Amino acid sequence: MKKFSVLALGVITIVFIFIFYVPNRYNEIFTFNPIKNFMKREVSVHGLKEAVIIFSVLAPLQEEFVYRGPVWMFCFISFLLGVKDHWQKVIALLILFVPTLVWAMSHNYPPLYQGCVFLGGITSGLFIIYLMEKKHGWWITLFLPILLHGLFNLFFILIIWKFLL
Repeated sequence: MKKFSVLALGVITIVFIFIFYVPNRYNEIFTFNPIKNFMKREVSVHGLKEAVIIFSVLAPLQEEFVYRGPVWMFCFISFLLGVKDHWQKVIALLILFVPTLVWAMSHNYPPLYQGCVFLGGITSGLFIIYLMEKKHGWWITLFLPILLHGLFNLFFILIIWKFLL
């Protein structure tokens, strides 16, 4: 419970920092204009069905393998070698942090949304580290983050399409 409280406090603090430093707060946060415009462009180019497949199937596969794949490989090799100490976690967190930061910054979104993308990637990576540490099996540590990422993207697309466009 203590770990969850610290994690929740950290996430809330990071969100408030992003909100505080966003230059055009109202437009970016409350109207969702950047995301709505992005979705309109994607649906007009690909069509709704193809856009949903791209964002809920293909994007999670690619992003989890490319950006959380290195931490998964490190944890998997550590698991196979039977290594379990403090430095393993520190190295895993560094391996998670750098690609996730690059991934979030590569999105052409305003800072608040980049922060949300970053937090989503960190959460996915922490999920990988936690599952691998608890020895739940390598396949579930790979499959579950992809599934959750895809479901989140699908939910987000449907919410935007139904209520915000």
